[in-house]
Amino acid sequence: MTANASILSRRNVLVGLAGGAAVGAVATTNAGQREVQAFKQLLFQNKPGKHNVRLDTATVDDWSLQVGTKFQSSSGHTLRLDDVQQFDHQNTRPKGLRDRAFAAGFSIVSGVGALPTQVLLRVTHPEGGTFDMFMTAGSPDKPQRRIAVFG
Repeated sequence: MTANASILSRRNVLVGLAGGAAVGAVATTNAGQREVQAFKQLLFQNKPGKHNVRLDTATVDDWSLQVGTKFQSSSGHTLRLDDVQQFDHQNTRPKGLRDRAFAAGFSIVSGVGALPTQVLLRVTHPEGGTFDMFMTAGSPDKPQRRIAVFG
């Protein structure tokens, strides 16, 4: 009788778990984070949206490409775009509006003094130009979080 070799053995499971732990440990370092970001960019190279467009009229896809970039505000604060969340919509949108409404989440990364919880700021982005943006506080447990809604 011949024994069939199994791919799933205790040794292979332990080697796989150790490899996963090693990758997780590398990903928590600064160098590992940069490599993870570079890998994400490779994976999402064909993501919809365009660079170097005016963000005051840009689509949710254009904004999504800017996640991680920084905005300078008229208040002297620097804001980092952390995420972009698209709203669901059922019907056609009125003429003159974006095809999809979305919210952009920001973190305050530097600046002197507190930024009001609701404020109209003039912001400048290296690719997206200068424009006005109304922001509101994200939640009481995240005082450095701000959200802007675009329709």
